[in-house]
Amino acid sequence: MAPFAVMSDGQAVMLGLLAWLGAAAGAATGHAPPLGLAVLAVLVAFCARRVPLIWLAVALLTAAHAVSDVDGRQGVSRGPLTATVTLLEAPRNSTSGTIEAVVRGPSHQLLARASGPPSEVLGAAEPGARLRVEGSVTALAPGAARRAPHVAGALRITAAVPIDAGVIPWRWATAVRATLVRSTSVLSEAERGLFLGVVLGDDRGESAAQVDDFRGAGLTHLLVVSGQNLAFVAALAGPLLRRLRVGLRWLSTAALLGVFVLVMGPEPSVLRAVAMASWAVTAQGLGREASGLRTLALGVTSLLVLDPLLAGALGFQLSVAASAGILLLGPRITAALPGPRPLAAGVGVSLAAEVAVAPLLVSTFGSVPAGSLLANLLAVPAAGPLMMWGLVAGAVGGLTGPAIAAVAHLPTRVLLAWLALVARGTAWAPLGELRAAHVAVLVPAVVLVALARRAGWRRLGLGLAVAAMVVGAAGRPAVPGVVDLGAGARLWQRGGGAVLVLDGRARPATVLAGLRRDGVTHLDVVVQRTASRAAATAVAAVAARVSVEV
Repeated sequence: MAPFAVMSDGQAVMLGLLAWLGAAAGAATGHAPPLGLAVLAVLVAFCARRVPLIWLAVALLTAAHAVSDVDGRQGVSRGPLTATVTLLEAPRNSTSGTIEAVVRGPSHQLLARASGPPSEVLGAAEPGARLRVEGSVTALAPGAARRAPHVAGALRITAAVPIDAGVIPWRWATAVRATLVRSTSVLSEAERGLFLGVVLGDDRGESAAQVDDFRGAGLTHLLVVSGQNLAFVAALAGPLLRRLRVGLRWLSTAALLGVFVLVMGPEPSVLRAVAMASWAVTAQGLGREASGLRTLALGVTSLLVLDPLLAGALGFQLSVAASAGILLLGPRITAALPGPRPLAAGVGVSLAAEVAVAPLLVSTFGSVPAGSLLANLLAVPAAGPLMMWGLVAGAVGGLTGPAIAAVAHLPTRVLLAWLALVARGTAWAPLGELRAAHVAVLVPAVVLVALARRAGWRRLGLGLAVAAMVVGAAGRPAVPGVVDLGAGARLWQRGGGAVLVLDGRARPATVLAGLRRDGVTHLDVVVQRTASRAAATAVAAVAARVSVEV
């Protein structure tokens, strides 16, 4: 901690930026000093306590470590594979209709996918579990590294047999998760899937319609574990931790953070939140003050030193951007907005986070929902209590049985119903999308609102921001007569009628997203061209969200 105490908040931010640039440059170019030399440079810089030297040395270290990690991804053998693999994360539903998870194979991490009977085995496994699998290893699809930066190839599983639940720490984490899951037996299928998504970041129980609703409303961040989940866990444990002496409090907090990572999984947003919390509690134990900006910068730096390939992971980028936006812009936007302070605070924080992540989302997905700000204002106040109460009710209900769980989860069901209503209503409202041109106006406008000292400039920024969102909301494209909604799905519209034709290649997520974007809320006929299970699933997903005559 001592070398970092000589840095100002701005210098700590510069350290984080240079660590990120070093990691990105090393991963992109494959060139950097030897790792041993970079470590020596860091030791010399820390002993000298010279901030510019620390900047340079850490950048060299992340670059060298990134080159080493990229080299470690090479050499994976392609072709048939029969091996024992270990799950490194909870399996999830992919957009292609398969179950996927990152696994550790004999020599490399692989992005495993399964459909049919093997998907049932993979989908039922928990992090840390070991499976005996058969399949084939192929090259990664473009963009897969942004989802899982350490994977070296794609594994298509054709057969899978469970072996065990893994080593003891993973088994403990599985037992905790199982307790929370057991309490959801009193919830409906839709409630259960949403509960596990919000509280545990587990999307395996979510229907295609639920996923599309939250995606269309800009609320997908509520279905992954984030720093907000950790904040509520810390709030629950806070009264007990504050009673402990400083040293024991630090050790207990470290243990709590470790359990949190094991139970929730090492998602990039989880690692970012845990790193920030670690720096904050360390500073507190040493009697030093640490601003949110400093803990973010030092947390990012430490994570990139340990795992520089995180710099290329979209989840990590979004988590850091949202946190930075809230810390840098949130208070300023709140202060500049008129109206009641609680409402201004909610708008300020939500708008700061939305603006910070919008460029990343637009560059990756092409657009962001125009109604996401409204959806977040309505949903986040309920999501926070749901996360906290869900953990309490889940633990109590899972340990005591269905009778107690049914009572404990009464508030849970109310909060879940509100979230589902907000997501569906906002996603299917004709609010349009913000594209690159709209975001190019929105982001500078909001920054102007946050930073301008004169009221006139703030009003100008607010007006430009509102104009960008209104233009985006009104810019829903006209739907042509025939629209392809991905492979195996075609929409025909003529004379006020609409016909959807699906076959076994149709993916529910893609079809629902296409119907929502084009404002299609009514279909006269849905034609299922094949008798496959995949086609029937797509038809059921459409019927759950769009009124169908036949």
